[in-house]
Amino acid sequence: GSSASDKVELLVAVIKKEVVEQCSRGAAAAGLRLAALGLRSCANARSIGESGVATGQQAVALLSLHPDEVTIDVIVGQALAFSRVASVAPQEQSVRASGEAPAGTEAEPEAGASEGSALPPQTEAGYIQAATTELVRSLHSYDGLADRLAVERMLVTGGTGYELGLVEALSRRFAIPCGVFSLAALGLKSAEGQNGAGALPAVGLALGVHDPEGLPLDFLHPKQPPILRNWRRIKLLSAAGVGALLLFSLL
Repeated sequence: GSSASDKVELLVAVIKKEVVEQCSRGAAAAGLRLAALGLRSCANARSIGESGVATGQQAVALLSLHPDEVTIDVIVGQALAFSRVASVAPQEQSVRASGEAPAGTEAEPEAGASEGSALPPQTEAGYIQAATTELVRSLHSYDGLADRLAVERMLVTGGTGYELGLVEALSRRFAIPCGVFSLAALGLKSAEGQNGAGALPAVGLALGVHDPEGLPLDFLHPKQPPILRNWRRIKLLSAAGVGALLLFSLL
């Protein structure tokens, strides 16, 4: 039979070709050349790992809040162990946004709402309740993985304004430390009133793209895995080359 040492863990992600083309066009319009296209959750994992907020192989759940969705990542060290994106838009907004109404009813415009007007924003209580529900669902899915580590800490990041409220709700529900992640943990000064929500994946991407092993996932070059270089051998050869150059110069 196979032993535990024979197991190989694979990180698999899928992205639409149209998304890659859109990112390439955006870079070209800005006068830049797109060198790599990484996964936001992998970049978050790299930032959390570099920050040192978790010790050793401690599993950390990171909730990245966005206006209409929340990303739940479980990070162990600097590795992404689990990732899920869930919608937190209210059901009535989702129904009206799709142009469909429940069976047996007719969709009626709200009082004071004009045709083509934007949907009302999510309330804080509704957002926190939806985000908490999706977190519980994600943890149930994560618990079903083999050889998983129990989540020992939760971090929240985002620029929705609901971060502190969500931390308070999670602290009441879960008996583990919960807090808002700040760029200060990475030694970076964040702007007043900001917790580094938008910069967190950017920092992780910058760290990963300059890593000798490259990005864990590069959608721009999906068939070109990062080259695993033997840096010890490269340093020895470089030192030998410099020594030979000095010897020839002396002669």
